[in-house]
Amino acid sequence: MSDDRLLILGLGNVLMGDDGIGIHIINELKKLNLPDSIDVIDGGTPGIELIDMLSTYRNVILVDAIKYWKGDSAGIKVVLPDDIRYREDDDYSAHDIELTSVLRLMRTLDLAMPEIKIIGMPAYNISPAIGISEECKRFIPEAIEFIMEISGSKIKNDFMHSENA
Repeated sequence: MSDDRLLILGLGNVLMGDDGIGIHIINELKKLNLPDSIDVIDGGTPGIELIDMLSTYRNVILVDAIKYWKGDSAGIKVVLPDDIRYREDDDYSAHDIELTSVLRLMRTLDLAMPEIKIIGMPAYNISPAIGISEECKRFIPEAIEFIMEISGSKIKNDFMHSENA
Protein backbone atom coordinates (compact mmCIF):
# COMPACT_ATOMS: atom_id res chain seq x y z
CA MET A 1 0.00 0.00 0.00
CA SER A 2 1.15 3.49 -0.81
CA ASP A 3 1.48 5.52 2.39
CA ASP A 4 1.71 8.98 0.92
CA ARG A 5 -0.56 8.88 -2.12
CA LEU A 6 -4.28 9.56 -2.24
CA LEU A 7 -6.45 7.97 -4.90
CA ILE A 8 -9.50 9.88 -6.09
CA LEU A 9 -11.39 7.35 -8.18
CA GLY A 10 -14.48 8.11 -10.23
CA LEU A 11 -16.79 5.21 -11.00
CA GLY A 12 -19.68 4.93 -13.41
CA ASN A 13 -20.90 4.28 -16.91
CA VAL A 14 -21.03 7.41 -19.08
CA LEU A 15 -23.44 5.62 -21.44
CA MET A 16 -26.04 5.31 -18.65
CA GLY A 17 -26.93 8.94 -17.95
CA ASP A 18 -26.38 10.04 -14.36
CA ASP A 19 -24.53 6.81 -13.56
CA GLY A 20 -21.54 8.53 -15.23
CA ILE A 21 -21.41 11.42 -12.74
CA GLY A 22 -18.28 10.03 -11.06
CA ILE A 23 -16.43 10.18 -14.38
CA HIS A 24 -17.63 13.72 -15.09
CA ILE A 25 -16.32 14.87 -11.70
CA ILE A 26 -12.97 13.15 -12.32
CA ASN A 27 -12.70 15.01 -15.64
CA GLU A 28 -13.25 18.32 -13.83
CA LEU A 29 -10.69 17.42 -11.13
CA LYS A 30 -8.10 16.70 -13.83
CA LYS A 31 -8.36 20.35 -14.88
CA LEU A 32 -7.19 21.50 -11.43
CA ASN A 33 -3.63 21.96 -10.24
CA LEU A 34 -3.62 19.21 -7.61
CA PRO A 35 -0.55 18.06 -5.66
CA ASP A 36 1.54 15.30 -7.21
CA SER A 37 0.64 13.06 -4.27
CA ILE A 38 -2.95 12.78 -5.52
CA ASP A 39 -3.85 10.32 -8.26
CA VAL A 40 -7.10 11.16 -10.08
CA ILE A 41 -8.36 8.18 -12.07
CA ASP A 42 -11.37 7.46 -14.26
CA GLY A 43 -12.26 4.00 -12.98
CA GLY A 44 -15.21 3.43 -15.31
CA THR A 45 -16.98 0.20 -14.41
CA PRO A 46 -14.10 -1.98 -13.24
CA GLY A 47 -15.95 -4.81 -11.53
CA ILE A 48 -13.70 -7.19 -9.60
CA GLU A 49 -10.58 -5.33 -10.83
CA LEU A 50 -11.55 -2.62 -8.35
CA ILE A 51 -9.92 -4.77 -5.65
CA ASP A 52 -6.51 -4.28 -7.29
CA MET A 53 -7.06 -0.52 -7.60
CA LEU A 54 -8.10 -0.13 -3.98
CA SER A 55 -5.49 -2.42 -2.48
CA THR A 56 -2.55 -0.31 -3.68
CA TYR A 57 -3.58 2.80 -1.71
CA ARG A 58 -3.97 3.54 1.98
CA ASN A 59 -6.42 6.43 1.39
CA VAL A 60 -9.14 6.49 -1.25
CA ILE A 61 -11.95 8.85 -2.18
CA LEU A 62 -14.51 7.18 -4.43
CA VAL A 63 -16.97 9.26 -6.44
CA ASP A 64 -20.02 7.40 -7.65
CA ALA A 65 -23.71 7.71 -8.34
CA ILE A 66 -25.63 6.37 -5.40
CA LYS A 67 -29.14 5.11 -4.87
CA TYR A 68 -30.44 6.49 -1.63
CA TRP A 69 -32.58 4.51 0.72
CA LYS A 70 -36.32 5.23 0.45
CA GLY A 71 -35.91 7.65 -2.45
CA ASP A 72 -33.86 10.28 -0.60
CA SER A 73 -31.76 11.97 -3.28
CA ALA A 74 -31.67 15.50 -1.95
CA GLY A 75 -27.93 15.96 -2.29
CA ILE A 76 -24.40 14.70 -1.98
CA LYS A 77 -23.56 12.36 0.86
CA VAL A 78 -20.20 11.32 2.25
CA VAL A 79 -20.49 7.65 3.07
CA LEU A 80 -18.08 5.28 4.77
CA PRO A 81 -18.01 1.57 3.90
CA ASP A 82 -19.50 0.79 7.32
CA ASP A 83 -22.54 2.93 6.42
CA ILE A 84 -23.43 0.87 3.36
CA ARG A 85 -26.35 -1.55 3.40
CA TYR A 86 -25.06 -4.76 1.85
CA ARG A 87 -27.39 -7.13 0.03
CA GLU A 88 -27.60 -10.54 1.63
CA ASP A 89 -28.27 -12.24 -1.71
CA ASP A 90 -25.05 -11.03 -3.33
CA ASP A 91 -23.48 -13.94 -5.19
CA TYR A 92 -20.19 -12.16 -6.04
CA SER A 93 -20.61 -12.60 -9.77
CA ALA A 94 -17.51 -11.48 -11.67
CA HIS A 95 -19.86 -9.86 -14.19
CA ASP A 96 -21.63 -6.59 -13.40
CA ILE A 97 -20.19 -6.44 -9.89
CA GLU A 98 -21.05 -3.29 -7.93
CA LEU A 99 -18.91 -1.26 -5.55
CA THR A 100 -20.83 -2.66 -2.58
CA SER A 101 -20.09 -6.20 -3.73
CA VAL A 102 -16.37 -5.44 -4.06
CA LEU A 103 -16.19 -3.95 -0.56
CA ARG A 104 -18.11 -6.87 0.92
CA LEU A 105 -15.89 -9.37 -0.91
CA MET A 106 -12.73 -7.64 0.36
CA ARG A 107 -14.05 -7.94 3.93
CA THR A 108 -15.12 -11.55 3.46
CA LEU A 109 -11.66 -12.47 2.17
CA ASP A 110 -10.04 -10.43 4.96
CA LEU A 111 -8.12 -8.31 2.43
CA ALA A 112 -6.41 -5.12 3.52
CA MET A 113 -8.85 -2.25 3.09
CA PRO A 114 -7.74 1.32 2.57
CA GLU A 115 -9.44 4.13 4.41
CA ILE A 116 -12.31 4.86 2.02
CA LYS A 117 -14.67 7.79 1.80
CA ILE A 118 -17.41 7.58 -0.80
CA ILE A 119 -18.81 10.76 -2.29
CA GLY A 120 -22.33 9.63 -3.14
CA MET A 121 -23.83 11.65 -5.94
CA PRO A 122 -27.60 11.69 -6.41
CA ALA A 123 -28.62 10.03 -9.66
CA TYR A 124 -31.90 11.11 -11.21
CA ASN A 125 -31.76 9.27 -14.53
CA ILE A 126 -29.93 5.97 -14.84
CA SER A 127 -30.90 4.72 -18.26
CA PRO A 128 -29.19 4.55 -21.64
CA ALA A 129 -28.15 8.14 -22.40
CA ILE A 130 -24.94 10.02 -23.06
CA GLY A 131 -24.45 12.87 -20.62
CA ILE A 132 -25.86 13.64 -17.21
CA SER A 133 -29.10 15.38 -16.28
CA GLU A 134 -29.20 19.07 -15.39
CA GLU A 135 -30.31 18.07 -11.86
CA CYS A 136 -27.17 15.98 -11.48
CA LYS A 137 -24.87 18.54 -13.16
CA ARG A 138 -25.70 21.21 -10.60
CA PHE A 139 -23.97 19.14 -7.89
CA ILE A 140 -20.55 19.02 -9.60
CA PRO A 141 -19.09 22.20 -8.00
CA GLU A 142 -20.30 21.10 -4.55
CA ALA A 143 -18.79 17.63 -5.06
CA ILE A 144 -15.44 19.15 -5.97
CA GLU A 145 -15.56 21.29 -2.82
CA PHE A 146 -16.29 18.16 -0.74
CA ILE A 147 -13.39 16.31 -2.35
CA MET A 148 -10.99 19.21 -1.78
CA GLU A 149 -12.07 19.46 1.85
CA ILE A 150 -11.71 15.73 2.46
CA SER A 151 -8.36 15.52 0.69
CA GLY A 152 -7.01 18.58 2.48
CA SER A 153 -6.08 20.13 -0.88
CA LYS A 154 -6.41 23.73 -1.84
CA ILE A 155 -7.88 24.57 -5.19
CA LYS A 156 -5.07 26.32 -7.06
CA ASN A 157 -7.13 27.91 -9.80
CA ASP A 158 -10.42 29.70 -10.10
CA PHE A 159 -12.57 26.71 -11.12
CA MET A 160 -15.08 27.26 -8.34
CA HIS A 161 -15.35 30.99 -9.03
CA SER A 162 -15.79 30.51 -12.77
CA GLU A 163 -18.61 28.00 -12.18
CA ASN A 164 -20.49 30.53 -10.04
CA ALA A 165 -20.01 33.46 -12.42
